[in-house]
Amino acid sequence: MQRVVLLSALLCVASAAFSQSFVEDFEVGPAGFLNGSNLTTGNTPGGDAVALGSGNWFALNASTPIGLTGWFNNPNQFAPHAGASLLNSNFQAVDGANLINSFFMSPVRTFSNGDTISFWSRTASNPATFADRLNLKLSTSGSATTIPSFSTNLLTINPVLTPTGYPNAWTQYTVALSLPAPLSGRLAFHYDVPNGGPSGANSDFIGIDDVAYTRAGLTESFDTSTTPGFIDGSNLTFGNSPGGNGIVFPSGTWRAVNASSPLGTRGWFNGTFFPPRSGAGQVSVDFRSTTGANTINSYMMSPVRVFANGDQIRFWTRGAGPAFPDRLNLRLSTDGPSASPSSFTRVLLTINPLLTPTGYPSTWTEFVGVVSGLPAPAVGRFAFHYDVTNGGPSGANSDIIGIDDVRHIPAPASQVLTGIIGLADTGSFAPGVTRTLTYSVKQGSTVVAAGTLTASGPEVFYTIPVPFAVNGACTMTFDGSSFLKKNKPVTLDGSNQNVGGSVMLNGDVDKSGEVDAADIDAVIASFGNTFPGTGDADTDVDVSGEVDAADIDIVISNFGSVDE
Repeated sequence: MQRVVLLSALLCVASAAFSQSFVEDFEVGPAGFLNGSNLTTGNTPGGDAVALGSGNWFALNASTPIGLTGWFNNPNQFAPHAGASLLNSNFQAVDGANLINSFFMSPVRTFSNGDTISFWSRTASNPATFADRLNLKLSTSGSATTIPSFSTNLLTINPVLTPTGYPNAWTQYTVALSLPAPLSGRLAFHYDVPNGGPSGANSDFIGIDDVAYTRAGLTESFDTSTTPGFIDGSNLTFGNSPGGNGIVFPSGTWRAVNASSPLGTRGWFNGTFFPPRSGAGQVSVDFRSTTGANTINSYMMSPVRVFANGDQIRFWTRGAGPAFPDRLNLRLSTDGPSASPSSFTRVLLTINPLLTPTGYPSTWTEFVGVVSGLPAPAVGRFAFHYDVTNGGPSGANSDIIGIDDVRHIPAPASQVLTGIIGLADTGSFAPGVTRTLTYSVKQGSTVVAAGTLTASGPEVFYTIPVPFAVNGACTMTFDGSSFLKKNKPVTLDGSNQNVGGSVMLNGDVDKSGEVDAADIDAVIASFGNTFPGTGDADTDVDVSGEVDAADIDIVISNFGSVDE
């Protein structure tokens, strides 16, 4: 029998919930950025902080002499990859014919080996009369925003500035980090064009959208090891050396530390008492970790990782049966590479806390520990702690346990809201005619997600990503065309949710917030007009393709209705 047991809950407190991973779609940000009125973000001496949906970004245009533009949002040059907004820079970042040297830096993150960064980018034309170039760079200097700190180049689009080297269609780029250890820093998009500017031979107009940073997970089945004596079972005492022993598995170097006193004749090993859950290996520990009748206090510690609230540690374990009860803790240390048992102060879960005969499963069972309560991302290890009082060969407790198929699953970047909006008083939309709706998700007065939906029929299905960090009560608002605003409450808890259906009333042609006489007048003034193609004529209330008596009837039937 295979079961899943969830023994730790996510702490649903907005101030303490966060995810290291992020997705940035540039749909939430300062008003001047979103409406395109501020074209000079980054041009302030020393740069400009930019609060976007995923956190605090930083723009720094170090071009000399500085031009008329920095970083901005202009969806009119070409459409965003998705949504209503994107990140742009262009040839006017510098004056004359000079080097464009402009950076857009991510929020601070702690990066690890195997983490991935993906983004979409494009330029205005290909072949290009004026070639563009973009670098993705990495700084491991913490919160620094100085240009020299971005010394690692992760990728370059169009390195030799050829006319065809930068695509003019949205193209996704992905890179994986190769790091010796977790390091704090920032990512940066570097618009880097020599002989650029209004008088230069290079530089035109670039766009960046839908940036995703994803932390690498860990998977370990203990089936292969380069450490002699583990796989073949010839070494049964891993962890019994002073300070413990490292064991190299595909996921990295684990560390076994048997802190039992007195020390027994066994530590951690590849057990054969019962078969592994899968493959050829498992990690086992048993009653011989100590002598006599004493407390067993033995640890199997993971490689050094980055942890954040919402991360899951999943593993399978089993014991031998009820004769001699066993106990296991899953613990967390946030003390960096420390392998001292005293560092593992956080208990994520305990199996058989009271040492009852039936409290430890005798068939392979999956357990899930969830990280919560961290004030910030932390570097450390998780550990399996074999913790049995009155254990050992002469004790009343302790037998043998196995652990297999361990996973560290980083918290997702987003929690996703799905649902359906019904557009009242509309039938089958006329062919080729659509309506554009906007949505926003607010926590209090703070917009945490925003975007657009395109309706081509009376029902609109939506999928809205909201940053994982947002927890608690929020309000979703839908608006657009001749439909009255619709508010829908939702409580976010870090999980994906189907929030059900809502209906938007119709007839507010002039978007005053109320269906009134002015709306009737507007429909009458457009009476008889037809709207082929994708025209968004709000006086065609029922989206039939023509302004007619049916539109007047709808306005009259909803007369007096107001925005929610």
